[in-house]
Amino acid sequence: QALPFCCAALLAARPCAAGFALGLCPRPPPSLSPLLASRRPPAARRAMRRLRFLGTCLALLAAPDRVCGFLIGVDLGSQFFKAAVVAPGKPFEVVHNQHSKRKTPTAVSFNEKVRSFGDDALASAPRGVPKTPMFFPLELGRNLTGVADAERAWLPRRFYPYALGVNQSGSLRFEMGDDGFTVEEVAAHLLSFAGGLAREATDGGTVSETVLTVPSQAAFPQRRALLAAAKIAG
Repeated sequence: QALPFCCAALLAARPCAAGFALGLCPRPPPSLSPLLASRRPPAARRAMRRLRFLGTCLALLAAPDRVCGFLIGVDLGSQFFKAAVVAPGKPFEVVHNQHSKRKTPTAVSFNEKVRSFGDDALASAPRGVPKTPMFFPLELGRNLTGVADAERAWLPRRFYPYALGVNQSGSLRFEMGDDGFTVEEVAAHLLSFAGGLAREATDGGTVSETVLTVPSQAAFPQRRALLAAAKIAG
């Protein structure tokens, strides 16, 4: 109980000293200059240690106010994805999917009336490969000019016989009979599923922020397309 009082007293009485201890002020305040310039190590070191300790305590006391909920993260890869949860004051935890696995295949199936994801989507792929998009994050952010361009950009057709198209903005589109989804929309379906896995791990807690990872070589169009998918996913 005395620690917050000491920190508050330090801020009220010596705001410049507290700012210098926290690294907020580039130069020491006048009151600390004699200590830093002094050749008497014990007194100077004791004073600096006290200020740094109080500054650290201040930062720790302020941290819970900034983190008011859970933080969820999604690492969306072309073949697999993972979701993680960071609780306030705890290290991150990679969540499990419905099959008790931390790594989930990046696949979405639209073969049935109810969508399926991951291993369930791969299991339904033999019944309708064209309605089971896989490896689609590779195509996020591409600016295609036509169907022929889409066919060249996609994986070998003999292994992945998808009906491909291009929408007005140049995004790859998976044609599925009367329906169809752009690559951003398919990614949004998967991000929504991954976010649901992470939210289940919070046991009903409040999610304050979401973090998405991108490859280091991802250019601005790829990053913008992933953000568009996240916006669609809500």
